[in-house]
Amino acid sequence: MIAERTRSISKIPYYSTGTLNELELDGYCDFGFPIGAHDVSFDDDDDDDCPSPRSSMSPSTPPSTLWSFASTMPRVTSSKLMLKSSRLDEVVRSFARCFAERGRGRDVDAGRLLRAIRAHLDLMRSVGGSALCLVCRDLENNLNKAEAVHGRMRASTSTTSSSYDREEFGTLASLLEHERMRDPGLHAGNALGESSAAMGLLWIRRSLAFQSHLFESLIPSPDEYEYDEDDAMSSSSSSSSGGRRRRHPRDAANEAYQLHLAPYHGWMLRAAFPASLSQMPSREVFLSKFGEVELDDLDRDAEYVIVRKLRALVSTLEPLLMLWRESYERLDLEDTRKV
Repeated sequence: MIAERTRSISKIPYYSTGTLNELELDGYCDFGFPIGAHDVSFDDDDDDDCPSPRSSMSPSTPPSTLWSFASTMPRVTSSKLMLKSSRLDEVVRSFARCFAERGRGRDVDAGRLLRAIRAHLDLMRSVGGSALCLVCRDLENNLNKAEAVHGRMRASTSTTSSSYDREEFGTLASLLEHERMRDPGLHAGNALGESSAAMGLLWIRRSLAFQSHLFESLIPSPDEYEYDEDDAMSSSSSSSSGGRRRRHPRDAANEAYQLHLAPYHGWMLRAAFPASLSQMPSREVFLSKFGEVELDDLDRDAEYVIVRKLRALVSTLEPLLMLWRESYERLDLEDTRKV
């Protein structure tokens, strides 16, 4: 799905919004693929200023194959992409830096992950308003749990001899294993301790999956835009013209909630969350907050740049959440109880 949308949007010419700050994108390709996830090359067709991505991998490529490209992919700088530095840029860069390789395996860097989540929380507070207040509050509570445990464990390894190599200890899997071994009574099988980092990170993963689903709804689908002969971009307003009406973020948020959070919520949260999500703003308001622009300034060019960044965020989160879930399943920490 992500790759299909990328191919569609990449055909839209890039429109410069003026001289923007130079920004090194340390961890991701602006066209929506994290470094190491796709073999992307750039093709200059008729417009030298409009490189379009081509991926030699299909959307169904397994994470193990995607990871093999991590050491060979080049970085893409904004001298070609012309991005404005913003909180959204920082969040994408932060999550893209979380991928770690240890020996012959792959994992998630725990410290970088926690820092990325903290940056993401700050972004969501500025974007979501009252509609996402419960999501942000829940995210912060769970992040505090994980940060407290991670901080104590790092302090203990820096002052005492330990069988855990400090580099190895820095991964998500080693953090979860070390917490369980340090306090054998903390979990009862895969029924996780309420104050544990494992519990906090489990709910954070579910929350990010929910949010990623919501963000994806803001990205145009292949049939949402049509071109005229002058390369003007216009929104298709009806299915009879080959397009479809854009969904309101409220509807997308409720769908994402039912898929990613509702299965683990009891009746009280099942009532509270949809009520909060019903206050979601329009797509235009949402995009303007992500782009840090006034609503009146959200023209075609600004929307295009913001959508590209959101596509980068979604496609960076996808493989990260896969690795995250793999770690939990491998360690039998996937707690499916309702709260």
